[in-house]
Amino acid sequence: MQAYGASLTNAAGKVLEPETIIAGQSSQASRSTKIVHKIKSTKAQKQANETSSNGCKKPRNPTKKGGKAAALEAAANLKKSKYKQIMSNPNVELRYTLARTYIQNLDMSGLRRQEIELFMIDCLLRIWTDSNKSKDTSPRLDISALIWGAHLRLSKVEVGMTVTIIAALQTISKALELLEVTFQNNCSDRTLAFSYMNVNILTQKYGDAWQRKVLDAIDKEESLIVVAPTSSGKTFISFYAMKKILQASDDNVAICVAPTKALLNPIAAEIQARFSKAFRHPGRSIWGIHTRDFCINNPTGSQILVILPHVLQIM
Repeated sequence: MQAYGASLTNAAGKVLEPETIIAGQSSQASRSTKIVHKIKSTKAQKQANETSSNGCKKPRNPTKKGGKAAALEAAANLKKSKYKQIMSNPNVELRYTLARTYIQNLDMSGLRRQEIELFMIDCLLRIWTDSNKSKDTSPRLDISALIWGAHLRLSKVEVGMTVTIIAALQTISKALELLEVTFQNNCSDRTLAFSYMNVNILTQKYGDAWQRKVLDAIDKEESLIVVAPTSSGKTFISFYAMKKILQASDDNVAICVAPTKALLNPIAAEIQARFSKAFRHPGRSIWGIHTRDFCINNPTGSQILVILPHVLQIM
């Protein structure tokens, strides 16, 4: 199942990195045409300005930068000014959206790009903290996924990673209990243009009380029934239970009952993506799918059996 998506995108052996398409951008050709017309229309005016009344060219200012250098400096100053405007925006969700749009126009190897990535992570952390203050909202697992994706991207960059940025990422990773990722220090250190939030707050907010009670019950091998709304954390609990089953022995079994046949393959694919195990005897597997129409892996030799309700009743 992991190879399936890679085979469709010719990304076998690599991490899938979809290209980001931005709607509303004009083509490069049309922009180039407009620029050429503008250059032609102003060329005569520029020559007239450089020529004095007696027909001789005016002496250039030796301290004034050339056209290309001046344009690059003006563009850099404009980007810095826009970056400061984004950071000063009072709405944290809008800050993240503006920063995401802003970073798409930056060079992948730019020194400031990695700092802006950290700034976006900081915005996500603030959004997550604000959402946890409300008892009516479920845990924002989508935000943790975005943070994890940013960590993976930054672990692969070849320039712009300073000691300060790496230290901040490691602190955030530890607070969120993410998998350990190695970052390369490949740039001289510099002060950040913003102050990231105190992640100690996250350790106090991480997880709901009812989830901790359920995990404690699983550790004690107690029986329980969990009834909770969609996207409230039941899946996390189930994977925790699966891991306990796999760690205990090669014979214990966890049964994952899916409500519809369409959900069987996605569940099994996520199990395969999460867990790997070497069995001492043949005929054993981590997961298996069992329906009345087909089976994947031996149902009686699988430790995690993904199944439909009526098939479980038949078994």
